[in-house]
Amino acid sequence: MKFVNALAVPLGVIGALLTCLALSYGLFFIWAVFLATCMGVALGGSKEAFKNRVICGSLGVVLASVASLIILNVPVPLPGAMWPAIVVGATTACMALAANLPVFSAIPATVIGYASTFAYLLSAGKLAKPVAA
Repeated sequence: MKFVNALAVPLGVIGALLTCLALSYGLFFIWAVFLATCMGVALGGSKEAFKNRVICGSLGVVLASVASLIILNVPVPLPGAMWPAIVVGATTACMALAANLPVFSAIPATVIGYASTFAYLLSAGKLAKPVAA
């Protein structure tokens, strides 16, 4: 049996179950579960792959958190979205450079950690500056 065919049933069942839980109880974002599943499929199911998902995914979360803090707290008088674009460009370049260290070599996991952090921050309205009264 092809790997893709063997993967279809468990992913379908788990996807349906987790979607039901997410929508019924609101305990987590369903997109986050699917991104975590994506990391598992992309990097494999070994202990080493799990370690890479945790370490590199955490690096992505840290870099995105640093980027968001800089964007919100360091005022730079540039037009439009230029400042956030520069900060995101710099932190994603750091992400790629970090892959030179073997412990951070799983770039897909780092990118997913980075992207999911910004997805959460944007969807939860956490990147809006408070309006001065």
